[in-house]
This record gives sequence, structure tokens and C-alpha cells, in this order.
Amino acid sequence: MLPTPPPSGPWGAPPPPPPPGYDHGWSRPPWTPEVAQPRSRRRIWITLGAVAGFVALVVVLVIIGRNPPHVGSNGESAKPTDVILADSGRALGSATYAHVWGSASTDGESEGLDLDMGSGWTTGTVTVKGATAQVIVIGDDVYLRGHDFIALAAGQDVADMVGDSWVHPPSGTDIPGASYLKLSGLQGVFDTATEQGLRLGRGGTVHDGGHLAFELRDSSGSIDIAADGKPYPLRLRADTGGTTVDLHLDDFNHDLPAPSPPDDVFGAPGPLSL
Repeated sequence: MLPTPPPSGPWGAPPPPPPPGYDHGWSRPPWTPEVAQPRSRRRIWITLGAVAGFVALVVVLVIIGRNPPHVGSNGESAKPTDVILADSGRALGSATYAHVWGSASTDGESEGLDLDMGSGWTTGTVTVKGATAQVIVIGDDVYLRGHDFIALAAGQDVADMVGDSWVHPPSGTDIPGASYLKLSGLQGVFDTATEQGLRLGRGGTVHDGGHLAFELRDSSGSIDIAADGKPYPLRLRADTGGTTVDLHLDDFNHDLPAPSPPDDVFGAPGPLSL
């Protein structure tokens, strides 16, 4: 007996080939079916998407750079710069005391100061061209002591006459920079900047004397503003051609007694050319 052949179909032997002309229904229809995009075209779209994402990231970074995250607890860093300057000036004007120290240089000549500034008074030292003077300011009265400083300001003969005594320049004597020997004078810097509409850009976050601050700056200088508590100015820097200044302010509202006029005041030697 011959063996039974396997059944036809998918599980057995392949079916016989169709007769010629048989239509499987696979012929192309009159419409064009959707076909997959070539791989090269897909790569183009992926690349363009990546570029768009990168551009969006750059825009975000630029926005963050122009408007840095707010710092501190007093909210000042979120305000426009002119408002910050006005607030900082008022804070300085309300202070009863500040320690102000730093240096300056004019045409290569160095200057320095280390001053205790109270409400209506100042004591400390000022150094000009290597000559140091002790300073007491009470109201509009200025007292100076320092042989080399007096010699620099009024001549060697006057300095020899004065010796180690204090000098009280007569009322009306022009002492350049004397207005900035007071807190009210420093406050005037901020008032002037605000009135002139000074626009400073935002800098980074800094620490001055352990205090958190943020920086306002332009090409000629910068101001560090306290980010916590009152918005006191903590540092002022300027470079205006031949003059550079770097001042620090700290110890606001420290309780120090106001000075009294010195006893050993030499008779006014005439105008001082400071």
C-alpha cells in the first residue's frame, strides 16, 4: 500500500501553484498607499528637532542671565535697579553708624581711609600721598592732626608751627572730599545716581564680610547690595579713567559714642590747600 500524502496547506506540503492569470488580490490599487519616509528624511527631522531644543535652552539661559534668580530675604534683588539704588540710599541715610574703609588712587597717587561714621560725626584716619591724618568731624566742623599731612596740605612751616596739635580749618575752607567724610555725603552718591537714572546691570551673588549680597555693575564700577535685612551698600567700586575707588561699609548701627571737639586745637593757620 502506498503511503498517504500529507495534507495540503500551511501545516503540510505547500499547495500547488495557482494557475496562470490567477489574481491574489494583491495588485496595486488605483490610490498610492502611505509609505515610510526614507531614513535620511527622518534624520533631518530629528536633527531639526534637536536644534530647536538647543535654541530654546539658550533662550532660557539668556533670560536667566538677564534676570538672575532672586537672592536673599529682603526682596531687593527682584526690583528694578533704580528702585534698588533709592532703597539702598535710604537705608544708608537711616543708619546711625557705619564703619567705612578702603582705598583710592588718583593719577597713580594712592589714598586710603578708615573711618567710624555716626549720625552727624566721623572719626578715623585719612591717608593721602603716604601722609596720614587723624580726622574728627562734628557737624560742619573738621579737625585734623598729622604733621606730614599738614605739611602736605599747608606747607612745612605751618606743619612745624602746629606740631602735634589739632588743626581746625576756618569756616568756609574748601576741603575737597570733605562732604564724603559723613554718612549723609555717602548717601548723596545714591541720590545722585537715582536722579540721573543710572542703569546698572545685574551681577552675581557675592559675600562681603560674611554678608550675602548681590552686585549691580556697569563698565565703570559696581555696588554690592545687602540681600538680607536692610539693603545697605556693602561695597562700592569705581574706575573712572584716572581715579579708582574701592570702599567697604560694615558694622551698621553699632553703638559708639559721638566724639567731642579736641582740646589742643592750634589757632587756625589759614586756608588749607588739600
